[in-house]
Amino acid sequence: MTNRDNRNKGTDWWIMRADGTGKERLTYFNRRKHRHYGGAARWAGLGSFHVDGTRFIGGVVKSLFSQEGKIVIVDLPPRFRNFRGSQ
Repeated sequence: MTNRDNRNKGTDWWIMRADGTGKERLTYFNRRKHRHYGGAARWAGLGSFHVDGTRFIGGVVKSLFSQEGKIVIVDLPPRFRNFRGSQ
């Protein structure tokens, strides 16, 4: 997760290969006008990949003060399904 390119300093999930190449943003919780945007900063937390390799589940925090948040399921783009990090 990173706040790269997020003016409000929230974070989004990215995926990449183990060697650091092939970086691609998976979520846009902090990009205005995107369907993922929630109206204010969001912080992508820990996630876990589903056993079938097509998606992962993770926590998104809406308030760092109250720790209010939700659990989301993110479907991976087809080119990253069953991603092993060394392809």
